[in-house]
Amino acid sequence: MNPLIPGLIRALHNIATVIWLGGLFVLGFLILPLADRISDPLARQDFLKYLQQRLFQWVLPAIIFMMITGMLMTRASGQVTRLFDFSNRYGILLSIKHIFCFLMVLIAIRRQIILRKSWKNPLLKNQINMRPVPVYINLILGVGVLVLSGILSQF
Repeated sequence: MNPLIPGLIRALHNIATVIWLGGLFVLGFLILPLADRISDPLARQDFLKYLQQRLFQWVLPAIIFMMITGMLMTRASGQVTRLFDFSNRYGILLSIKHIFCFLMVLIAIRRQIILRKSWKNPLLKNQINMRPVPVYINLILGVGVLVLSGILSQF
């Protein structure tokens, strides 16, 4: 196979990763702390709603793109034969990485569902906990994904 193709696939995978994890970092360390400075709860809600919807427009396609390029890279590696293949070190590390990614997606979906409910129902606006705990959990998992990716690149 032409070495240019796997290199392009890896580059596209890395770009998608930057969009996803970069969005998390921006959300966790810039947007949410900035939102805490907005004293009016409705203005804060509108600010967060707008920015999170804009981020989600980029992040969702990036996640899908990462999954596709990740499957192509895994197949090309020849080191695993199935999802969650624990037969060798590469498969174990890749499986842990996939578990982290799966958890990140579940956390993000759950958070989006809760936020969308609060946006649609004015009575819930003040009851929904807008604390960024799920974002920071995803940031920790994301750092784990990056560390595992670095280790896997050495195989």
